[in-house]
Amino acid sequence: MLAGLAILIYTAALIAIAGSVAPRLALVFSPLGKIFWIFIIFFSVYLWVSFILTILFAYTNLPLFLYLPFKTIFYLVPSAMLLGKILGVKRESFEKSYIDISNRINKKRIAKQKPKKVLLLLPHCLQAADCPWKITFDIENCKGCGKCSIAKFVEISHRYNIPTFVATGGTIARRIVKKTRPEMIVAVACERDLFSGIIDVHPMPIIGVLNRRPFGPCYNTEVDVEEIISILDTVIPHPDNDKGRESIHG
Repeated sequence: MLAGLAILIYTAALIAIAGSVAPRLALVFSPLGKIFWIFIIFFSVYLWVSFILTILFAYTNLPLFLYLPFKTIFYLVPSAMLLGKILGVKRESFEKSYIDISNRINKKRIAKQKPKKVLLLLPHCLQAADCPWKITFDIENCKGCGKCSIAKFVEISHRYNIPTFVATGGTIARRIVKKTRPEMIVAVACERDLFSGIIDVHPMPIIGVLNRRPFGPCYNTEVDVEEIISILDTVIPHPDNDKGRESIHG
């Protein structure tokens, strides 16, 4: 909704600019005024069509090529965030909405394109706070005590044969992405980190899964492991996926 409001403001501003500039251009060369108006109208219509198609693509079964308008809306994110701040919209609400739309679109993209190199990226706060073992750069250091979900992600990593890393923040996460060069990322994090991650790796598809924070932010967080498995099943089909799912939960 904020993106739509941002486009409305852009449109009003463009019309105001055209009303001021076009007459002056016409004084220089008569057709220039009309050409400028045509450009402003075309650009405004393009923004609105891109916004409408993005929403329709996210929530309906429109064909994949209509993903292209989402790239236009992507560049309106800073304006929409600024507008939300002015209107008193909580940043977390905006981030959650953007993550939801991005996930819906990217799930359709990966269902069609089937990326071969998938990276699973986890936040360090999933690890039990009192665990003495460092798993930031090597998840295999997990001893499988069962106090947190990390052991299950070690199994998932083996099951799907995908690189799985635990990051302590955005800088480390970007370094991991640069090193592994995936075609797609499945990431677990809070709204803020997922949102910034999606922006950072654009246009690479990233499916973001929000963690649960029963003890507050960045401390003994949790995640729905079943949701991660379901996402990976759509990307990495395997005849024994159901059996693997049982072994992970077992």
